[in-house]
Formats: sequence, C-alpha cells, structure tokens
Amino acid sequence: MHILLIEDDLDLGAAWLAALKLHGHTCEWLRRTGDAPICIDDGLIDCVLLDLNLPGGTGFDLLVRWRRAGSAVPLIVVTARPGLEDRLAGLDGGADDFLVKPFATEELLSRIHAVVRRSARQASEQWALGALTVEPRGRVARLAGETLDLSPREFQLLVELARDPGAVVAEEPVGSKAGAPGRRSQFRRHRDARVQSAQEDRHRAHPHRARCRLLAGALILDWRRLWQPSLMRRSLAALLAAFVFVLLALLVHDYLEVKNDFDQNLAIKVRAEALAPIIARLTDPHEAGLVVVSVAEMFNTRRRAAGQQPGLVVHQLRLASGEVVVAVPASSDQAFHAETGRVTTADINGQSNWVVQVPAGKWLLVLADPATGEWPLLASLASDIVDKLLLAFPLVLLPVWLALRSGIRPLRQLAKAVSARNPNDLSPLGVQPPQKELKPLATAFEQLLAQLRQQVLLERSFVQDAAHEMRTPMAAIAAQAHVLARTSDPSARLLAAAALEQVLQRAAHLNQQLLELAVLDDGSLPPRHRQDVVTLVQQCLATAIPHALKLGLDLSLDAPEQLEQSLDLSAFQSVLNNLLDNAMRYVPRGGRINVILATAPFGWALTVADDGFGMTSEQRARAFDRFWRGDGVDKPGSGLGLSIVHRAAQRMGAEVRIDDGLDGRGVAFVLTVHSRP
Repeated sequence: MHILLIEDDLDLGAAWLAALKLHGHTCEWLRRTGDAPICIDDGLIDCVLLDLNLPGGTGFDLLVRWRRAGSAVPLIVVTARPGLEDRLAGLDGGADDFLVKPFATEELLSRIHAVVRRSARQASEQWALGALTVEPRGRVARLAGETLDLSPREFQLLVELARDPGAVVAEEPVGSKAGAPGRRSQFRRHRDARVQSAQEDRHRAHPHRARCRLLAGALILDWRRLWQPSLMRRSLAALLAAFVFVLLALLVHDYLEVKNDFDQNLAIKVRAEALAPIIARLTDPHEAGLVVVSVAEMFNTRRRAAGQQPGLVVHQLRLASGEVVVAVPASSDQAFHAETGRVTTADINGQSNWVVQVPAGKWLLVLADPATGEWPLLASLASDIVDKLLLAFPLVLLPVWLALRSGIRPLRQLAKAVSARNPNDLSPLGVQPPQKELKPLATAFEQLLAQLRQQVLLERSFVQDAAHEMRTPMAAIAAQAHVLARTSDPSARLLAAAALEQVLQRAAHLNQQLLELAVLDDGSLPPRHRQDVVTLVQQCLATAIPHALKLGLDLSLDAPEQLEQSLDLSAFQSVLNNLLDNAMRYVPRGGRINVILATAPFGWALTVADDGFGMTSEQRARAFDRFWRGDGVDKPGSGLGLSIVHRAAQRMGAEVRIDDGLDGRGVAFVLTVHSRP
C-alpha cells in the first residue's frame, strides 16, 4: 500500500515513515502545502495522512481542494488540534477519519486499512442509466462524465427516479424521501409557533388591560419625563429596536431564501438534462408524454405549496421539427423560441420566463421557468411578516412595560447584578446607568472584569498551546518506540533509538521552555540586584563555546571591561540564552555570531548578530508569536525561544527589536534597557 504523508514536524514525520515501512507500506513524505500534488487520483496513492498545521497554508486547504476536484482517495486527518470544531470541519470537509495526536501506531495502521476497505466497497456501488451514472453511497451523479451540482433534495429525487427507470413515481413517496416539505415549511411552522406563543401571552396579560391604559394615559400627559434618561425608556426603545431588527432580519432571510430559489431556476438546464435521458429511452409519444406530465405536475404542485412562487414551470415535449406533443400546463401548448443547451429568456403569455431546450433522443424537452420582479417579491414577504409581528408586538410590550415600571430600579439592578454573580463568571456586567453617582462604580467594575478576563484568556491560551505542542513529540515517541519494539534489524533499531533519544531531548527542552515562560508570565516582579553584565555574558558564552565549535561557528564578544547595572538576573539570562540558542540553531556552518554590549544615553544595549540567512519582513512581524516557526523551517524546535525573549524583555522593562545582521546579512536582535538606579 502506497501512503502519502503530509506532516511538517521532522521528528514525527521520520518516526511515521519508519513505522509504515516496517509494516510493508511504501510512503511519500511531504512537509508543505506547496509540495502537495494538485491531483491525487493517479491510481498510485492508496491513502493520505494529512496534518492540519502546515507551512504555506493548512491541511483544510488541501482537503477542500482535493474533494472539490472529485477525489475519492481515502484520507485521514492526523493533528494535534483536539477541538470539536476542527473535527467537524475535517469530517464535513471530506476526511474519512480524524485522529488526534498522540495515538498508538497500531491504531493508525488499523484505521488506514479500515478507510481503504470502506473506500473500495463504496466505489463499486454505481448505477448506470445511459449517459447518467449515480453513486448512491458517494452521493455523486455524473452526466456524460461531468459531475452534476445537485442539492440534497434533488439528488434524492434523482435516486428515487433512477431506482426504477421508466416507471411513473407517485409524488407523495418521492416527496417524503426527498425531505419534503423542506426548510421553507419548517421555517413557516417555526413562525406559526411564535405567533401561537404570543397569543397565549395575550391571554395571560388580559387582567392587566385596565392598568395598561392608565399607564399609557400617564405617558401622554407627562411626555417630558419620558425623554429623560431612564432605564425604562431605554429598555422600551431597545425592545422596539429589537422588533424592527427582527422584522428586517426575517425579511432579509425570507428574501434571500426565496431569491435563491428563483436564482436556482437558472439550474433549470440541469433539471432538463437530468430528465432528458429518461425520456430519450421512450419512443411511444403517449409514454413520453405521461412521464413529462407526471414530472411537471409534481414540480408545479410543490411550487404552489410554497405560496410565493411567481407561476408554474412550463414543460413541453416537442418533436425534432418543433411541433409540440405535450404541454403542461395545457394552456401553454403554443411553441415559443428556445435555444438548445442554453438558458435564454422568452415572453410566454405576457410574462418573462427562463427557457432551455434539451435534446432527448427523438424528442426535444423544453422547460420555461417564470421570472419575478424584486419589489413584488419584497411586498409579498413583508405583508406576510408584518401582520404577525404587529400582532405579537403589543403582547410582548405590555408585560415588559409592567415589569420595568414595577420592579426595576437603577441602584437595585446594579447591586443585584454584582452580588448575584458567580465567582467564576467574568463576563461583562452589561450595566451602564445614566446616573453620575453610579457611573464610576460600574466603569471600575467593568475594567476589573476586563483585566481578569484577559489574564484568564492568556493562561488558557498558554495551556492549550502547550498541550498542542506536547502532542507532536509524544506521537513521535510512540511511533519510534513502536519501531524499536517491532523491528529485528540491528541498524533499524539503532536508528530508532537515536531518533527516540532526539525526540526525548526535544520534549525535555520544550518542557523547560514552557516552565520558563510560565515563570515569566507570573505577575510578581523579583527583586533586582546590582550585577556586572559583562561578567554574566562572558560566563554564558563560555558555556556555549563548545557547542558553537562543534557546529563550526565563530562566536565572539564585543564589550567594555565592566558594565554594572541593576537588573532581573533570571530574565536577562533567559534573553541571552535563547538568543544564542536561536542563532546557533539557524546559522549555517562557517557562520559568525557576534554578541555586543554597549552603553547608551538611555542606558545600555545587548545585541546578538549573525550572518546567516536572515528573516523577511513578514517573518520579523511574527517572530515573537508563541509557537510560530515560519514557513520552510527544517530545524526541530517549539517556536517558544523568541517568545521567551520578548516576555523576559517586558519583565525587565526593556524593549527588543530585530535589525539587519553582520555585513548586511543575517539578523540582529537588539535588547535596549533603560538604566535604573
């Protein structure tokens, strides 16, 4: 079995490659979306393992592109993103399975075999009706090799008709299987339920009618007080605005829905072409006419049931000479102009129609769909909605008015909102009283909640990102351990053991960086001590020199003899260590790394410059983002080093920026620190 693996992580990709080859599979490993093939239906790929986080795009982009092209190759999403929305997006987008790292290698192999078996079984189920082929399991219909764009209801209707070719199918069974009455009728039932609920509210509000009339009279006599800032006025205005917005939303929703139905009439060509092969097989005029009449009556009955369709769709069966054999409705038996295979417009009985003509064997099938104007459509929809909203508005207004009048007071509302909150509820208070005595309290409370929400959001994001990053090395460890336990080849065992040790070192380094970042994110500030910065830098470089020599790098220091400053020792060491580690990781062999300490009028600066490959402006803009490593990076890492540098600089009260490196090449990270007494 040949498997296409698309995974950007070096350790994990190498581990899966070894595990798949151990079990007799051939594997092609790609690391970027740009390297992925345009088409995977070449008969060489049996299954695709697709990661979601990829350089140059996402796995979703590849998944959507392949499925839209009609690819049926089994595909399994393997990702460290455990969210429900990601699983739904992957499966709805066309993935055959979804695995969250880490997982056992045996499970991955079993799922590969399962999706391949399932795909082979589904591919064999196909109905052929002349030029029309239907795959019920795959929900694909093709006409002369071209995939038809059908809605779920249209596809189900086609399946029911194709199940018994040539037979006349009753409208009710087909409608029930095709999902009738559809979303439009469901929407109407929902609105009728709202109206019924409003009528029940009116019945319950009946004993208070006298009091409502008194309140209305008081408002008319004292209209000036109505316009003063008050919770009651604003609440009632908001209620009125809500009804207006509901009216507009329902009007727009209905308009777009109906307009979309009308626009789909341009797909009348597809309907005609789907019906034409069935008629083409009939030679008897009576049988062909019976099929046309049955389909036309079924289709037009549904249009009448919708209530807002602009007319009936004309179905004509003509001879090749143009003579009309059958016409539905019967009043449209006069021939009108239609072009073969092309949707045009024509006037029929004084009304504009979309017209298409499709050859069907010895017959010509002509369909005409009435068009409609914009304003009549809007007027029809608005009249249907306004009547029901006008009935519901006073019934909703009166209980709200009574509740506000009798029970709500600004101070009580604010006190109750604060005291009744759950200790874990950090959502906005949502109370902005107009009284100047209450505004400072409400504003201060909202600011406190915003700060707490931001802190919780940062902590939650950090935990989620850390868990996401730990999944990949854990999956690589599981795969390498599987290879180490199953293979009997001594050389393969040595390679697996070395790779396992490398992944363990990477996981340990990631854990250390996460702990370091968690310490830096702590809001408390440690005490500062007077230190000789030059001595600290020399000690750090002395530790890094052996590793630099091993990598073939030239490591140098330019600094004054002494530079005493008051600083946060742990934060400064984090900056220097991570900048050196980043430089030695990405500067090629033979390169130079220069550490510069210099004084300035504002304080002092630390610069770590190299002559490596450098960074583009886009990469510099995102360099300090957590867990971001950029496109085209072929070195293992976590994407936390520069984030730690940025956070440590903030803790020191310093700034860090990115400049050009040595001799106009590479990159330089400059830490500027303002001196403190």
